[in-house]
Amino acid sequence: RDGISVTRQSDQTSSFTVEPCRGEIGVRVEDENSDPVSGALLELYALNRTWDQDFTGANGVLTFTQACGMEVGVRVTPPAGYTVPEGRGSSFYDGLRPDIDGRVELVFRLQAS
Repeated sequence: RDGISVTRQSDQTSSFTVEPCRGEIGVRVEDENSDPVSGALLELYALNRTWDQDFTGANGVLTFTQACGMEVGVRVTPPAGYTVPEGRGSSFYDGLRPDIDGRVELVFRLQAS
């Protein structure tokens, strides 16, 4: 029983509010000198698929919004002239829940090749 009773021929009104997703992940891609790197491909992924992707601009920053409802990860593909060691915390971050934990800030540090 859910505690809801309905009487025949009665008018009952219910209301509810759906809160918009507010899960944000801010990402900065920089080189060994902490200078911004543009042109890095960043992918927001979950459940073995890419949900969103884009390239960093001149400031090396990108923000993913609406990262909600599941654990997500972010991976970087360096632009030409840069490399990144493979592994958690260097080429990807996973297990992120910005909708629950609040805005997440990530930094990827690339190496000039």
